[in-house]
Amino acid sequence: MNSTVLTNPSPFEAAAADAAPEKRYAAPDPEQIREAAEQAGAFSSLLNEIVANPEKFLESDKGKELKSLAGTIWEQVGDRLKELQIDAEKLARENPGSALLAALGVGFAMGALLKR
Repeated sequence: MNSTVLTNPSPFEAAAADAAPEKRYAAPDPEQIREAAEQAGAFSSLLNEIVANPEKFLESDKGKELKSLAGTIWEQVGDRLKELQIDAEKLARENPGSALLAALGVGFAMGALLKR
């Protein structure tokens, strides 16, 4: 006999269920994934060179290239964090009760972890 256990959704699941369907199920753009993988690979190769000979690397053109690549990645991360912040604020305005419960849950969990 197969029984299914029903549980109440967490505040995060409830908030996700209220989100627009096109955002919930949107697949990542394969071109963006490919570009990110290439950048990560290039970044990894440059880091291996730094570890092998840091003084020489800092004087090379690749040192400047690394700085440029790190700046690009940092900018992309910042843009994504801004998008996430905007989405979270919108979600909190549309569902204040769920947002409050989620914030209380996160605060409780962080308090428990930091208490240890």
